[in-house]
Amino acid sequence: MKKKTIAFVFFGQNRVEDFVINQLDEIRKAEEKFSMKLDFHILDATRDGIETKKNLHRVNLLKVNKINPNRDLDPLASYRNSGINSKITGGMSKATTYYPVIDYLEFINSEQNFDFIFRLRTDVLVNVKIIVQAIDNVIPLIKSSPYSLLKHKVWAQFFHLFVPFYIHDTAFLISSEDLYLISKEALSNLDFYPSYANPSCFWGPLFYKRFPYLLNLACKFISEIQEKPSLTYNDIKLLPIYWKIIFTNFHISFSPKVKFIGQWNLNKVETRLWKNISRKDCVKLSLQQLRFIFENFDNLYFEHNIESWMIYKISTNSKYNFQGNMIVIKILFKTLINKIFKLFGKSFFND
Repeated sequence: MKKKTIAFVFFGQNRVEDFVINQLDEIRKAEEKFSMKLDFHILDATRDGIETKKNLHRVNLLKVNKINPNRDLDPLASYRNSGINSKITGGMSKATTYYPVIDYLEFINSEQNFDFIFRLRTDVLVNVKIIVQAIDNVIPLIKSSPYSLLKHKVWAQFFHLFVPFYIHDTAFLISSEDLYLISKEALSNLDFYPSYANPSCFWGPLFYKRFPYLLNLACKFISEIQEKPSLTYNDIKLLPIYWKIIFTNFHISFSPKVKFIGQWNLNKVETRLWKNISRKDCVKLSLQQLRFIFENFDNLYFEHNIESWMIYKISTNSKYNFQGNMIVIKILFKTLINKIFKLFGKSFFND
């Protein structure tokens, strides 16, 4: 039986290359475990090429360089001011939200020998344990169900419980076939892109086509102005369906945590889960209590698989149960403490 092939591909811009050597070491450790099942390949498809390790197989992606994003993709981009807290080389005034989709499609069309693609960046470090875990969960075929849309699950770091298909995408593992389907649908729905980077615009369109009732909920988060929408009870009743789709098509895991150098501060390593909610807290909350958290604190980034029993438990919890109310109060205190910490340039939620 022919071994499957997996490509570990560095995409995007080289703001920093601090993690490249360590990332290669982590990949080689994983390769030892899967040497009998998978052929590993490591490629550099970054915008300018990786200098840290010059013997990487280089793939030149050219289509992005031929596009004027301000004119062709986002005519309002050049009129915006990204602000001092925005990305250094991207964000609202650069229209870079579109670039990854174009890169993925060009890569898949030019490199057709890979069954799976592990998307990496030079400013992200994925531990060998999570690489192994991701491969174990993505290689098998998905069992057919009313909610299955992809052939294989996708490993991603975490997702937002309320924003449809806000699935963190600095690093992920996906089959080439599924990446093509998702990218093609995303590129054909450019009107879904807001003026700020939002992963739901990449992952969502393919699923909205199959599950159109989620489209109405998703549209509440699409705006030229970055603001939090007001959600009705009918809106939040759709969330358990959204979670079933996530559970079926994605493997969510952020353990061990993925290290990341933020584009807004190239000297600081983060894990980006300062607004996460734990599994043990989540299952004690009702949909109404979760909505209150979303409207007031937004601590709803979930770093685990949301399994069927959890979805049922949350859906059937009483509206204002005592345990859930205590968790809301705990989040309130964490938020207040974090604001105090920020006065001294630190964050209570960061490691």
